[in-house]
Amino acid sequence: MPLLLLQLSPDGASLLPFFSVHLQVCLVAQNRAGVLLYLIERAKKCRDFSATLYIIHLFICIVYGGWPSSITWWIVNVTGLAVMALLGEYLCIKRELREIRISRYRSTTNDVSWMNLENTNPSVLEFI
Repeated sequence: MPLLLLQLSPDGASLLPFFSVHLQVCLVAQNRAGVLLYLIERAKKCRDFSATLYIIHLFICIVYGGWPSSITWWIVNVTGLAVMALLGEYLCIKRELREIRISRYRSTTNDVSWMNLENTNPSVLEFI
């Protein structure tokens, strides 16, 4: 039974159970998008992985209870797929576009004697 946040009418005819399930699926999709960030690490692969995960979920649902004929099931799962794929892709793109930090260690002396260019063949200096 899904979590019922609030019951508006005494007979139970309310859209709130749908919205609570929808909210739960979106929260789970957000968590899965965070997993995509560390598991997939590439924005190009996020949509494929998300779609594959939801197709596997569809097959498990078919085996367990038959073809999902409820429009609510389709709305909730397509929304969850969209949230997971787009948020995961956004997070991966954000990570890919971060500046690469290069640590710059400088020696305490300005000794460049290891770079002995005086004894080097002049033809090699053309490539340096």
